[in-house]
Amino acid sequence: MRKTPGSALEERNANHPERLLHSEPSSPLQKVNLGLRFVLEIAMFASFCVAPAVAIDGVERWPLTVLTPIAAIAIWGVFATPDDPSRSGKTVIPTAGSVRLIIELVLFTGAAAVMAWAGLWPYSVALLVATTIHYTLWPARIRWLLSN
Repeated sequence: MRKTPGSALEERNANHPERLLHSEPSSPLQKVNLGLRFVLEIAMFASFCVAPAVAIDGVERWPLTVLTPIAAIAIWGVFATPDDPSRSGKTVIPTAGSVRLIIELVLFTGAAAVMAWAGLWPYSVALLVATTIHYTLWPARIRWLLSN
């Protein structure tokens, strides 16, 4: 299909986060933010493992220590917006960008909440602050998610 100036395809490609992400390919801030995202994901999954282990006594501790991070990882990996370049672009269950953004925010804030529940306040606050910094530094991705 031939693209014409102003076509919907051209407009979609212009707003694609891959293009927005790579508009300044050598940006050190962009590289740091991508690294921060990776660390946040690992911290989020770890939070769902550590908090039950610290906060719960008894036999419930171990199933929750294993199952809550597995649930978070499954939700994170299965529900994705097609063509999201912050991921592989592939998805098991295609999810609207706005729904994906809500999933991300619920998982990150949920991880901070369980850390606070476990009495690990410094880690909870650090996770919330780092998450806020990450999303503040990546408005192009938020715009793209909200438009898809």
